[in-house]
Amino acid sequence: MPEIDPILSFTIAFAENLTEKFASTVIGQPEDQLKSPTEQLLKSIAKTLHRSLVAKTESAVSDIGRPDLGIALDGLLSGHIELKAPGTGANPRLFTGHDKDQWERFKRLPNLVYTDGNEWALYRTGKKVADLVRFPGDVRTDGAAAVDAQSARNLLNLVTAFFAWTPIVPHNPKELAAVLAPLCRLLRETVHELVQNSTSALYQLLLDWRNYLFPNADEEQFADAYAQTVVYAMLLAHLDGLVAVDTSSATKQLAHDHNLLSHVLRVLADPLARAEIETAVSVLERCISAVDVRKLSRAGDPWIYFYEDFLAAYDPDLRRNRGVYYTPAEVVECQVALASDVLRNELGKQRAFSDPSVVVLRSSCRDWRLPARCNRKCNTRYRANVRCRDRTADRHNPRGFSSRIRDFGRTIFRRAFTSIRTTGCPRSRISKRWDTRLSNGYASVPQCRITWRFTSTVPSVDGRIAKGAKCQAEYSRHGVHREPALRS
Repeated sequence: MPEIDPILSFTIAFAENLTEKFASTVIGQPEDQLKSPTEQLLKSIAKTLHRSLVAKTESAVSDIGRPDLGIALDGLLSGHIELKAPGTGANPRLFTGHDKDQWERFKRLPNLVYTDGNEWALYRTGKKVADLVRFPGDVRTDGAAAVDAQSARNLLNLVTAFFAWTPIVPHNPKELAAVLAPLCRLLRETVHELVQNSTSALYQLLLDWRNYLFPNADEEQFADAYAQTVVYAMLLAHLDGLVAVDTSSATKQLAHDHNLLSHVLRVLADPLARAEIETAVSVLERCISAVDVRKLSRAGDPWIYFYEDFLAAYDPDLRRNRGVYYTPAEVVECQVALASDVLRNELGKQRAFSDPSVVVLRSSCRDWRLPARCNRKCNTRYRANVRCRDRTADRHNPRGFSSRIRDFGRTIFRRAFTSIRTTGCPRSRISKRWDTRLSNGYASVPQCRITWRFTSTVPSVDGRIAKGAKCQAEYSRHGVHREPALRS
């Protein structure tokens, strides 16, 4: 840690600069006067600590606002600075009106400094870190007398803690959900407020969303779909091998195996729209890039129930309304065993799920556990059958086990819940898992496209789709075919 004298000189220069600005007769916003002196103060401290700092000034969008400064250290986003007019203070509990509403949104940021020039406070996801730093004088009027050696030392400790932040590396899916959920909520709320402004780029995206995908989507549904899709798309790209995650590179990473999702992300991450939500997206990119996929996978596949954990942390009411409660593995095992027994003993289908006349319909398959268990049941029966003399010919049957497993993969029907109607990534991840399961289940994945059908089994909220009417969209790794909904 450097000597205190240079830090004291930096702090004195900061106070003198502000006193000079506030003595000027030129009219300006009080908090705007803090931007340049604060940036210079942080750069001076960073240089003393042998760090390279770049401060990006955030422009306000509509009435939403954003933290005034985004701070990058050594090329990586480190945190944000929110500036307030001197006299406002840095204690959010004393805020009222707009400042209070703004704090409710900003408190989800993982590394945020509030300052009015005289007071400095560091917050991480809404919790204050260390003690609030208060200068003995007033930077608006007192010049060098506004600070002393002790307050400069306290400020150095606070800034050092701010610079030291690194994203939390989750060790299990629940921890990952806890890290991403508040940032996804921040993105959702920012998008929701922006689409109220007809001049924003996101409002234009909302119009396109209605024209080409979901005519009945309101602003809240669009904001939710936008936030979840962006978060899940970047996470999926990271799981597929992308190290330094950003929306542009994620779009390219997903293009091969998740073509539909790649196109959707490219549209949603339009540069003009991205500029309006830079704060939330940039923090998400940094946090997702820090996820260690190998650590998360040590206790088995961590993604089976991840969406349930995520939605429980992100929006418990949304989870309850959509019924996102995955079936426990033990229950799935029992269901498949009972169904297999009925097929063989009651319906005369000795091959059970591998019988070519048997079709599996799963109306809410939000993970791949049930079809995977059916696949494994097919494998077990097949291996038992080929040991019997009257079944050995099946190994040489071109329409034998492998062909029927491929057909089985084509017959899975799932609710539109896991399609892009809400977020495309759970479906994309499931589809890739299913391809892997087919390959591991003695059946090669065919080169021709495997079609996944998504059908809504419930009427829309406004009753425009009649109960029982079909509303299907077919997705594959090679594109999308959307069938128009049947109107009542």
